[in-house]
Amino acid sequence: MDYTLAITILRVQDLAKERRFYHETLGFPIDEAQSDPHFVMLKTTGPAWLALEDVSNQPEKAAPAGSVEIGLIVDDVDRVWQEWKAKGVNPLTQPADLPFGRAFDACDPEGHCLTVFKPPAA
Repeated sequence: MDYTLAITILRVQDLAKERRFYHETLGFPIDEAQSDPHFVMLKTTGPAWLALEDVSNQPEKAAPAGSVEIGLIVDDVDRVWQEWKAKGVNPLTQPADLPFGRAFDACDPEGHCLTVFKPPAA
């Protein structure tokens, strides 16, 4: 059986804050047609979607901060690191060359981990 990753949903406590972070700070476009007051669908340049689900009134669905890591592929890791710092994002690490490519780590306001990387040239 083959699988294609279609969507990653982050369960959040403060949807408005997370929406601002991903949309206004990081620049993810919102698909308004697939969003509602409790769910925000974010577009990526690839086939997979990233979404935010408000679970503030559903404690049984809440996940501990840091239990998910999102990997974001970019063309220029160092430029994104500089842009994010200028926008007030506090990266956890400096850009570094690692076995899977050049990368740095950051977190969103609720502690979901983001790894920004560029895979090595083939």
